[in-house]
Amino acid sequence: MTCQRYQSLLLLYLENRLAAKEEHRLQEHLARCEHCQQRLSEMRTLWNKEIPVLQPAPDFLFAVRRRIAEAASKKVPRKKGRAPVVESVLKPVVLAVMLLVSLMAGKKLAERLDSVRTSPAISTPQSEELYALEMLQIHSEWSLVGVYLSLGEE
Repeated sequence: MTCQRYQSLLLLYLENRLAAKEEHRLQEHLARCEHCQQRLSEMRTLWNKEIPVLQPAPDFLFAVRRRIAEAASKKVPRKKGRAPVVESVLKPVVLAVMLLVSLMAGKKLAERLDSVRTSPAISTPQSEELYALEMLQIHSEWSLVGVYLSLGEE
């Protein structure tokens, strides 16, 4: 193994999470490699160092809530380029088109499922394969693109 590989094991070594075999190999390498010994020493220093717990200022929470209230009370300027009338008309039109496409897709799917339900019972491996292919085709047409393409075929 290279030093880079051993250095990636140092943290696991400090946490006592290495397997015995790997730990033994690492200790043998550390006995020979001064660079890795130094790296382990630096990591131990950081590992054992106590990190102070910081306390927020007493008025921190009040100041944050005040800034949120100020930001919420400001009026957001409208973006230029879009007229409010166009936006208010465009949204309902897009929703109506989506509803219409969804209804058409549902009708097409219902027709396909009815045709599958009326198909004869499966009795041979060939008919099972044809049934599976037909079901795969139906499932692919559940997407809006599949429904759109199938409507174009009629």
